[in-house]
Amino acid sequence: YIAEPTPVEDLISELVKQATLAIWWDDAARKLRLTVIRAIPSSATVFSDDNVLEGSLQSNEQPERRISEVQTYFAQRSPIGGVEDPSNYRSCVITTNLDAVAKYGTNAIKTLFSRWIPFGGRAIAERVNAIFLGRFEDAPRRFSHSLFRYGNIKPALGGGYQLQAWPLQSATGARENVPIQIVSLDPREDRYDVESAE
Repeated sequence: YIAEPTPVEDLISELVKQATLAIWWDDAARKLRLTVIRAIPSSATVFSDDNVLEGSLQSNEQPERRISEVQTYFAQRSPIGGVEDPSNYRSCVITTNLDAVAKYGTNAIKTLFSRWIPFGGRAIAERVNAIFLGRFEDAPRRFSHSLFRYGNIKPALGGGYQLQAWPLQSATGARENVPIQIVSLDPREDRYDVESAE
């Protein structure tokens, strides 16, 4: 129940975040797209030195997006009470990744207030927490680069790919494939300008 007038945008935003979805407008198809955020398979198309324009790759760290603990309040007591008032919920599931806390030396807490998870939905709340911790245990990076416009590589907005470049290395210094999802795509006459999230 939604007791007070609430913008549809706010309600959809809550659902998209808590159900780990991605939603965007596809200009080419003139459709609103919706997908579940999943792990990018290692078999996905690789963007590497073969198709990325030299000198175009930029990487931005986002330490503020790191999460080591998720608190999900659910089973709302009253739709009239505050949506972000912990006392308005019957249950709370707290999941902490102690390895991530030890690794970074501080706890980074994400709090979710879910009017969508019903009473008895503990398994749902635990799954939401696990997904958030799996995705944000290490702060995801944001990348921008340009791709050559040739061959059969046609990047798609919202598509999942692997990115490989010398700045992306494992602890041993070996090249590392980083899973990415394209969040912005600008097709130009000679290239594709791409922004993606790890």
